[in-house]
Amino acid sequence: PIYTQSLGVSNLAPGAQSVLNFPAFTPAAGQYYDLTATTQLVGDSDASNDGTTGDFTTYFDNHVPLGMLFTNSGCGPCVQANQALDAYIPTQGNQVALLRVHTWWPYAGDIMYTANVAQAQALVAEFDVSAVPDFWLDTSWHTDYAGSAIVAAFNTGKTWKSPMHLGLQWNNDTDQLTTVVN
Repeated sequence: PIYTQSLGVSNLAPGAQSVLNFPAFTPAAGQYYDLTATTQLVGDSDASNDGTTGDFTTYFDNHVPLGMLFTNSGCGPCVQANQALDAYIPTQGNQVALLRVHTWWPYAGDIMYTANVAQAQALVAEFDVSAVPDFWLDTSWHTDYAGSAIVAAFNTGKTWKSPMHLGLQWNNDTDQLTTVVN
């Protein structure tokens, strides 16, 4: 363990609470901590409820949520999600990242799909997509595809803290994306 300390509480009535402060503990920046607390109560008849666990983080870098919208140019229900993202993404700078994956259904002639067949098929298989629109944020599936719900999911994701700094740089001349992880 990184830190261990015992504190005592006496005369605590049933159902009452007591706040304990652990003054010697100073968490270091950039760490995850798992906490375990146990009690040793005199005359306790139910020892199974004497412990609890929790965790917290001291990471401070902002998280850049990665959204993946599975879509198709022939998909009527995809229009709202695409329009909302068309309005939202340009206003976010480097705060969010979006990957649109065009599928081969309902319209097999989708030019974005036909330009990226292998990549689209690999991602559809990896995420087990069977209908469009389909939206994932940081590899978690979201069931609400309304444009406002997708924007809300991105905004929530921006509040999370990250254990690393991820930089993305696009080179128009070579069509290459460089990712830098610190």
